[in-house]
Amino acid sequence: MPVIEHGCGFDTERPVIKGSGCGLSGVRERASIIGAMLTMESGPNGTKVTLVSPMNIVEGKEVDA
Repeated sequence: MPVIEHGCGFDTERPVIKGSGCGLSGVRERASIIGAMLTMESGPNGTKVTLVSPMNIVEGKEVDA
């Protein structure tokens, strides 16, 4: 299930960094670590973030399904 908000949107490739700047880059890094697919769509009517994670990963190791 995606997370959707109806704000003003942002550039998903070059977001404005506020605070520590760990938000989106941290999400991308963690998704990559577990082999997940992360997509972001953003425009003037809001943003949609979808994370599709494999279910055959346990503490970084593949298990038989």
